[in-house]
Amino acid sequence: MYVRKHFDEFRSLTRRERQVLTGIAQGFSNKDISGQLYITLETVKSHRKNIKKKTGIPTTAGLVQFAIAFELI
Repeated sequence: MYVRKHFDEFRSLTRRERQVLTGIAQGFSNKDISGQLYITLETVKSHRKNIKKKTGIPTTAGLVQFAIAFELI
């Protein structure tokens, strides 16, 4: 039910936003994610902000649950 209800939000995420979300869900810091994806720290922060806006999920714990539901980890 959760996946079906939130599928449009998941689909609205770009490939890079999904990669950042995966890193968040795996417990990596913004700095770690920036190093893994070869992007700046500010870009990671921007992606994180966009992910929260698109999904309507304000907390990191909520983003982790979202990532698990969509099998990103």
